[in-house]
Amino acid sequence: MSQVSIDDVRAVVLGQLEVALGARGLKSQDVPDDFDLLTEGVIDSLGIVTLITAVEQHFAIQIDFEELAPEQLTVIGPFCRYVAAKSQGNGDGANRSVTPEKAASTDYPIHDLLADRWSPYAFADRPVPPADLLSLFEAARWAPSSYNEQPWSYIVASREDPDQFRRMLSCLIEWNQVWAKTAPVLTLCVVSLRFRSTGLPNRAAVHDIGLAYANLVVEATSRGLSVHQMIGIIPDKARETYAIPEGHQAWTAMALGYLGNPASLPDPFRERDLTPRRRKLLHEFVFSGKWGTPTSLALERKNPAA
Repeated sequence: MSQVSIDDVRAVVLGQLEVALGARGLKSQDVPDDFDLLTEGVIDSLGIVTLITAVEQHFAIQIDFEELAPEQLTVIGPFCRYVAAKSQGNGDGANRSVTPEKAASTDYPIHDLLADRWSPYAFADRPVPPADLLSLFEAARWAPSSYNEQPWSYIVASREDPDQFRRMLSCLIEWNQVWAKTAPVLTLCVVSLRFRSTGLPNRAAVHDIGLAYANLVVEATSRGLSVHQMIGIIPDKARETYAIPEGHQAWTAMALGYLGNPASLPDPFRERDLTPRRRKLLHEFVFSGKWGTPTSLALERKNPAA
């Protein structure tokens, strides 16, 4: 997992304050840990709030003022240590990929990574480390597939390369472009619909790219990243843009990055990010005997973990 270090936080904080520090003849490397931003007149109380908001957005965290001692609000060293710990969720209840209203309310216990996974529309303005991104595709690589065909391929574009990002964004339907343009990374998933060895149709191909996606998403959640999958793409545009060969088809896309602030979204996306998730009950889709007859295992709603 990519760790957020105190030095990472310090670089972001002092970057936000570069102009104010420069006006006082100070350079970032000259600022000691015990430097009090308020006492030294670098920023006022409103500036503290602005700085905290910027840090929250960058590291996709929510800072609880009740958790902070006075010096943690204004002194460089304590503030950076708090943010680094908060970003990793070290004992303070922080979680970088799920909010309380989005955590799954399960009837039976499941792994936290599955309960915490959800598909946000809002992403923080924070790049995804290349090492983390490669680990997501490594997770997809080890997904099961029919006859080990591995029918998935991915095309990746990052906002750090604006031209490539615009090309991929143009392959999404307009509805998805509205919110996906703020994601740090966009990816197209391309499926091979025939077996390589025989050329026969692979009926399991789309099923198998779903398994690869599931691996990728769980790995992303473990790293504090969020993924939003989309069926709303323009396959013909993707084929033309990326010279996708016959026998392969752009099937879905995904946006990925760190959880952002829903307040940054236009309606109706904001409301969707704030609405609790709902799922069918087990008896609605787990059957025995014949179609539509709930299995006896699911006739009663239980919660053994309660």
